[in-house]
Amino acid sequence: MKNLIFECSIDICKKPVMVKIFHEKGDEFIVENYSFELSHYFKASDDSGIYIPSRRAESLEHCIYILNQYKNRFNDIEKEEINKLF
Repeated sequence: MKNLIFECSIDICKKPVMVKIFHEKGDEFIVENYSFELSHYFKASDDSGIYIPSRRAESLEHCIYILNQYKNRFNDIEKEEINKLF
């Protein structure tokens, strides 16, 4: 079961985006992992579609690294999509 451990807001190209970070304990079927959900996903002008990053990592540090990679890849936003599962 995923447990919410942190919730915050970040800016991506000056657009506020809510972030939820989760921790899932491992068991015999699931490897312990961290993941995040974003309130919005984006398409940059040079993307072919909305870009949704890999959101699962084996450590909190790696999860935050993936989140920062997603945030920093955008120089512009051509289109945004609301995450209906957020």
